[in-house]
Amino acid sequence: MSHSILLRKTCLLAAGLTLLVIPLSCRQGNTAGEKPDMTAQKALAVSVEKFMKWKSYRYRGTSKLTISGRPELSNSGSFDTRLRVNDEGAVDGHMVVESPGGSYEAYTHKRISYRKLKGGEWSRNSRSAKVHGAGMVSLTARKIIAAFADLVEYVSFISVTDDEYVITCTMGQKYEAGARRIAGGRTHNHEKGSPGTDNPPAKGTVMHITIDRNTMEMKRVWMKAGQDTGTDVGTVTTITEGTYTEINSPQDVKPVAEALNAPEGTD
Repeated sequence: MSHSILLRKTCLLAAGLTLLVIPLSCRQGNTAGEKPDMTAQKALAVSVEKFMKWKSYRYRGTSKLTISGRPELSNSGSFDTRLRVNDEGAVDGHMVVESPGGSYEAYTHKRISYRKLKGGEWSRNSRSAKVHGAGMVSLTARKIIAAFADLVEYVSFISVTDDEYVITCTMGQKYEAGARRIAGGRTHNHEKGSPGTDNPPAKGTVMHITIDRNTMEMKRVWMKAGQDTGTDVGTVTTITEGTYTEINSPQDVKPVAEALNAPEGTD
């Protein structure tokens, strides 16, 4: 597997959740006046409920890939994704990925995906055009996101300040089993992933989610996933940090004319 493909899988955090370094100086536990019933589980559930009501948003950040057995393939990159919920409840998007391992631009619009490698030509893939709910974040993935707070494990506060909650949770076997159940037993990328993206988690993926304490909106997310490949490649680890901005603001996700007129390709 090439390093550009590996990085693409980690950066297609398209469209969705992952974060920033949590300052250790933040106060721990409840602050003055904090409602005693505001647990980490409840805060996460409220933020997910609000997330599902977003009609559009921008998600951008960085992703770092480390390959223990093949360090020369380790890589990093940035992503900038504009997303908008479509009339089927899935999410269309426009993503730009910058990486030494392979920069590219992509759209998903009206169930059709478009992609262009940096310096290359646009191609389109219409295989999912007849699939209801296909998108950069599929309808099935959105259903899993809606159940996210109930599926993750070990939910607890990392810190509570006057402005933010920072919550940690693990996407383990319970999450994967729940995702499969919601997806009807299917397990490809569009059936499981972190909120706001169709990337599948590795076993035991750890997430830190930062929530605005006043609005209860998700602000940032950090995710670390590791997978032992069982080959000379060794352990593949990804760390992704991302922020959510421009919530419910207009987001242009319609492909440019060159993409719309592109020949059918093999994405």
